[in-house]
Amino acid sequence: MRSLGRCFTASELLKKLEEAAQPAVNGPRDLKERLARIRQFVSQVEYLLLEENQRVGQIKRGFASARESLEAQLEEKEGLLQRKEEALKKLEENTRELQEMRAKVEETQAAAKVEVQQLDEIMTNWQKATAALAVQYRRTEEELEKKSRALKEMEDSLSHFEETMMSHIAELEQKVQTLGEKK
Repeated sequence: MRSLGRCFTASELLKKLEEAAQPAVNGPRDLKERLARIRQFVSQVEYLLLEENQRVGQIKRGFASARESLEAQLEEKEGLLQRKEEALKKLEENTRELQEMRAKVEETQAAAKVEVQQLDEIMTNWQKATAALAVQYRRTEEELEKKSRALKEMEDSLSHFEETMMSHIAELEQKVQTLGEKK
């Protein structure tokens, strides 16, 4: 459609329509002018409606595009929210598992502490027993040393006594032999 030059606003078109609708004052010539103005007005209204329809179409396409974009963003955000909820759930599970592990570690540490205390007591008792056995060993060793020396002295004494006795027996045998020969 051809452009009619200046486009009028809706209020200006309504004013022109009212002017065109007023009764004819000057006969057929005035009627032709009014008819021409009405036709011009209708053309302008058609042009204005066409422009408005195009604008409405553009707005609809803009809204459709915006809606598609918003729906895509919404879908993306819902996906992100779902992933975050899953991550949060996983984090809560991991936290619960860590708390359970921590409780087990603390329980194990407490048990280990008790065992260490028991081992310390056993070690202390073992050290005391070892020290007592060492003392007893030294005493026994000293006694054995004393008895060994006493035994050695007795052996030496018995050896000396045996030698003395053997010497006396030999002397006596000799005396007996000498006496036997004298007879």
